Amino acid sequence: MSLGWRTKIVGVPTPQSRIARNMKEAVACAEEIGYPVVMKVVSRDIIHKSDVGGLVLDLQNEKEVIEAYETIQYNCRMHKPDAHIEGMEVAEMLDRKVETIVGARQDEHVDDLVVLSDLGHESANLTAGIRLQTDRNHRP
Repeated sequence: MSLGWRTKIVGVPTPQSRIARNMKEAVACAEEIGYPVVMKVVSRDIIHKSDVGGLVLDLQNEKEVIEAYETIQYNCRMHKPDAHIEGMEVAEMLDRKVETIVGARQDEHVDDLVVLSDLGHESANLTAGIRLQTDRNHRP
């Protein structure tokens, strides 16, 4: 599930991004967004993209986009051969002054839950074992 539209509603700026279904689309997306870009695998079967080599940062030109696309495909097939790969997300590369991570969960018994941290990927690694729960009977 993409949080993009929710973050825009509350005024949180997000980088431009597009989903590419093949290498040609990935190059077109990068050209449209403008360099530098980030590329990461889109797959529900691969949760932690960087752990399997499914993420490449700071791509500066068409040649690097093509190489990244091929590398990510290869890495993901080696680490998770049964994964369904929907495509690649090509996104605007932002200044690394502040790294954030946003997570969300929908539950049929409680409202949507959103977690925001300013520690980015490191925060995800630090909190990987923490489970968020809510009191299903408590409604503010």
